[in-house]
Amino acid sequence: MNVAFRVLVCVFAVAVLAGCANSVPRNAQGTIAQATLAQGNFTVVQSGVKGTSEMSVLGFRMIGGEPFGIVLSGDKDLTTTAMDQLRRNAGLQGKPRALVNVTEELQYDPWVFIYHRVTKTITADVVEFR
Repeated sequence: MNVAFRVLVCVFAVAVLAGCANSVPRNAQGTIAQATLAQGNFTVVQSGVKGTSEMSVLGFRMIGGEPFGIVLSGDKDLTTTAMDQLRRNAGLQGKPRALVNVTEELQYDPWVFIYHRVTKTITADVVEFR
């Protein structure tokens, strides 16, 4: 009985610490387009263009970990939403432009329990090819 209880406690602790469900935003998009930026065949047309996405979560998170709970508002796929907004703000449609120097920033509210606001900001420079 004592051994079974210890095993059960260990399994529960591993499940809680590892997170049974993890909703880490990932950017699984890819492209096979290729451009050479080593030559002088481009100009920087915009710098510091941003796309932002936000969600609110009711639940908890381990210190330094991802929030786990019910999404109250916003989109669970923060990366896709922020990239869509970034592309619109950059005006890529129908022009020989590309995003370069792309960076991602993920911010959490400092609260550990109950309510969390998660914000993802993606910033990039826009170059136009000649």
